[in-house]
Amino acid sequence: MTTGSSPGPLDSAFTLLADRLYLLSTPSVPRDDATHHYFSVDKTLTYLPFATDFGPLNLGQIFVFCGLLSSKLKDPALSKKRIVHCTAPDAQSRSNACVLMGAFCVLVLHQTPDEANRPYLACYPPLIGFRDASSGPSTFSLTVLACLRGLFRAQATDIFNVRTFDLEAYQFYEQVDNGDMNWIIPERILAFAGPVSNPVPDHPFAPECYIPYFQKHKVQAVVRLNTKMYDRLSFTRAGIRHYDLFFPDGSIPSDAIVKRFLQILETHPKGAVAIHCRAGLGRTGTLIACHLMKHYRFSAEEAIAYLRICRPGSVIGPQQHFLTHIQQKLWRQGAQFRQAQETSEGKRERERIPVVKGEKGRERESGAPKETPKRERGPSSRTASLTRTTTVNSPLLATGVKQQLQQLTLEQQPHSPTKNMPESRHVAHGAMVTRTPKRDRRDKGQGFDRERERDGASAMNPGHPYYSRLGNSSSASQEREREEALSMSVRGMSLTKKR
Repeated sequence: MTTGSSPGPLDSAFTLLADRLYLLSTPSVPRDDATHHYFSVDKTLTYLPFATDFGPLNLGQIFVFCGLLSSKLKDPALSKKRIVHCTAPDAQSRSNACVLMGAFCVLVLHQTPDEANRPYLACYPPLIGFRDASSGPSTFSLTVLACLRGLFRAQATDIFNVRTFDLEAYQFYEQVDNGDMNWIIPERILAFAGPVSNPVPDHPFAPECYIPYFQKHKVQAVVRLNTKMYDRLSFTRAGIRHYDLFFPDGSIPSDAIVKRFLQILETHPKGAVAIHCRAGLGRTGTLIACHLMKHYRFSAEEAIAYLRICRPGSVIGPQQHFLTHIQQKLWRQGAQFRQAQETSEGKRERERIPVVKGEKGRERESGAPKETPKRERGPSSRTASLTRTTTVNSPLLATGVKQQLQQLTLEQQPHSPTKNMPESRHVAHGAMVTRTPKRDRRDKGQGFDRERERDGASAMNPGHPYYSRLGNSSSASQEREREEALSMSVRGMSLTKKR
């Protein structure tokens, strides 16, 4: 790791803020001295791999780090010291640390992704990219810059807001025991592991368990992408619409499935839609990425990066190349959709202007009414064209985000197509700290939307337990049989359910 000419112990450190904030790769954390404060999160904020993947860290961990670093920069006792974030010298730790520091620069310091990534451009050895959660060879590299761009676009479109992010809810509901679900777009798109009629340890919930939470958060529809593991009537009887769009695990969706999925979300513009496959990762993440690309103009890499930050393990194998392939097509469809929406809204706006009789019987326009109904903010009005506008609440408005977003819409570098991609199998690796005993929540209708257990989770307490997810892949003809062959590894212990 090399950068400029910082004095003394920081000769090899990355300079993020001159004379104030640094990132240092070192095998051990130095002791504080009169002018330096050193800290590390390598042992407290860790990524739980499914296979050979190693990051990026999830949204809750990024939020925790931003809170921790903000508190250090505001601490009067450290006001005259250089703050140095230390990380291990191995390639994986370096890339994860650069994402954390870059995320802080983007989300808190309001830098552009390119500005936040600039300190790492000349480093040696170069930073390595992140890979998918499959067990086969990696064919798609997700860069640190792509992760920062994904976070930047999510914040610029108000999908993610550091001021309103609920850390405790994120940490609670991402756990397998508490539903294994994540909001990709708050109160709009929810990704979750598929429920089953006969719960098993890695899928402990029947459909009825989700209904109270779904009703509370106004989930209007559920989209199932895997084989049938429960009766759809469980949701429809509760007033929640249900759609089946099956395609094999680890594969790419057909054009018809992509089109139908996007139509379903556009059919429910005022409520939330919950999407699942077997594990809620590969197929689920791929179709949600299509929505982000069409309606929020994410690039394929930005969508994949943000999905993996929200829900680690999302988008697998050839699905990564598929999203890159259809990026331009979805951008064109999104532009056409927004143009049609704007034309339709303009027509309705004109129709709302009343026409009254003049003194001599002639009709004249009376002007806009005093109050007009407030239109619900859907994909078209929420984002419009990202090259034209950002949300009013975006903290980056004052920093020229319009021009910055225009720079991020450049087409990503193409990747080589995947051929004969080996089947992937996700493996859970236990909790970050300790796995708490499972409570019996498998009875239908019992649910998990109850008073949350207060275990000290906060932005200053990164020791909150995290749970990994379990999934598998299969061929189309034998998916259901092979999905019954569940494997789980917890801290080296292998438990396999026989067929």
